[in-house]
Amino acid sequence: MLEIIKFVVYLLIFLIVVSITEVAYSEGQPIPEPSNPKKHITISSAADQKPISIKILPSQQSKAEASKQENYRGKKDKNDKWVAYSTVWLAGVTTVLAGFTAFLWWQTRKLVINTKETSKRQLRAYVSIVGTGRIPNTVNPSLPAFQIQVKNTGQTPAYSVKSWRGVGIHELPLLTELKPMKGVSVTDTAIGSGCNSLHPVRRSNPFTPDQIKGLKAGTHALYIFGRIEYKDAFTDKHFIDFCLYEADGGPDAGLKHATIGNNAD
Repeated sequence: MLEIIKFVVYLLIFLIVVSITEVAYSEGQPIPEPSNPKKHITISSAADQKPISIKILPSQQSKAEASKQENYRGKKDKNDKWVAYSTVWLAGVTTVLAGFTAFLWWQTRKLVINTKETSKRQLRAYVSIVGTGRIPNTVNPSLPAFQIQVKNTGQTPAYSVKSWRGVGIHELPLLTELKPMKGVSVTDTAIGSGCNSLHPVRRSNPFTPDQIKGLKAGTHALYIFGRIEYKDAFTDKHFIDFCLYEADGGPDAGLKHATIGNNAD
């Protein structure tokens, strides 16, 4: 459709240029001059030395040529107007064509950008949490420890995977997002497409009596939280924040997502 529109516009420009060329050629033709202009002949008489003027009237042919010349001037005036109108029309068509070309370029550019972004979204890595569970705490057996299982569900590997994780007792429901804790574990690895990665979360410092009391009273909960950062095949950075909680502290209680602290790009 766009090619047809461009063809029509170019055809109009061609026709206008041809018309202007014909008019310019007609203007270049010389204006015919009358062959028998009016003449005055003066004869001097030797007797009285007074000049005698004889007026020679133009012939019928001279009148016809004068009429032809007048008609030519009228046509020339019309041609001048046509040239002016054609020039304005050509300028307008050229402007429209320029605008149409710019619009076509812009749409093509947007299409290329959208196609590129769509391709990146389809091919990039997507790291997400697919499982959680309790594990023995090898650092302090009396304190809880969990394991976060993440999986790259994208079509390309996730590179430079780093994370921080923590375990703590906080109010229920949670009012503020939890920040990194001291002594967090940081990894630097890659996760292939369709592959899993295990991230243990171990508590090393004992809880305070007030925290334990709040946990038993149900006003507080045991939270497992953190962030996983990685790069995709296009070197773009991504992240996933997780915040899970266990309300009663039982081994089979299971983890639930907190109302805040779970985000991903």
